[in-house]
Amino acid sequence: QGKAVNGGGIYFYNGGAASNCIFQNNTATTNGGAAYFYNSGRLQNCDLNNNTSRYGGAAYFYNGGVVTSSMISFNNAAYGGGGFYAYYGGSVLNSLIVSNRSRMGGGGYLLYGGVVQNSSILNNMATNDVGGGLTIWYSGTAINCIISGNVARANSGGVDGGGVYLYNGGTIQNSLVVNNSSTDQGGGITCWAGGTVQNCTRSVNSSSWGGGFYCALGGTIQNTISYLNYADVGDNWFLSSGGSVAFSCSDPLPPGTGNIAADPQFRDASLGNYRLQPDSPCINAAANSWWMTGAQDLDGNDRIVNLIADIGVEPGQARDPRG
Repeated sequence: QGKAVNGGGIYFYNGGAASNCIFQNNTATTNGGAAYFYNSGRLQNCDLNNNTSRYGGAAYFYNGGVVTSSMISFNNAAYGGGGFYAYYGGSVLNSLIVSNRSRMGGGGYLLYGGVVQNSSILNNMATNDVGGGLTIWYSGTAINCIISGNVARANSGGVDGGGVYLYNGGTIQNSLVVNNSSTDQGGGITCWAGGTVQNCTRSVNSSSWGGGFYCALGGTIQNTISYLNYADVGDNWFLSSGGSVAFSCSDPLPPGTGNIAADPQFRDASLGNYRLQPDSPCINAAANSWWMTGAQDLDGNDRIVNLIADIGVEPGQARDPRG
């Protein structure tokens, strides 16, 4: 039960490492309730739970640092990044980010950089602003993540991005975005004045506008499925004064090159299986990109099979190790 201005439990300055630790009930009055990373440092196989701070309820990264193979849960930040806050860098890898809360970026907040990869971002909440699961401003990337059960809500005014909120940049790549909600715009993902979404699947998200995704003043949607979402206006998508959609599957048909409006034919969406059936129209219907070379999907299968990529997060042509 440590307490400090920055890093209530531990402070890394230009290096250092800790593993197999529990950081619980710590408080930072400014940044990083459990841990603060300055330039570098590493936490591995740790449990960070029930910590509090203004920014980064569990962890705050400045210009670097890594948390890997860890559980980040039930933390609280007053303003940004209930689970973690990355400023100009920092990485959360192979971790569970569960049931954290903050005004914005319930699970995490990336500002001018940072990476979340191979992680599950579940049941987090933005209590009075944007990004129930993640908020990304200007730059930062989420890769190969499951983003589910997150909520962005407010007592008054609009909130956006139940799963993810992208502002003026940032990238969500090869991720499953399902069962998220927002009281206003973008139940799954909101792109505001920019942001890129590549090879994602969004389903069973809900909001008032744009249940699957909402783009305003910009944003790029590529090789993505948005289907079976719900909204008062625009169940699966809504474009407001900008945004582009290409080689994606949704209904109704979005404007743009290579889009289709057919049923993507999930294996069993009712049981949370969003892999594609062998006769899905999304197979061999995406546009190949440089990052796909050697990349894998959430099941560990090759991103490209038979020379052409599939639309969505998980190719339908590869062997499914989970049946």
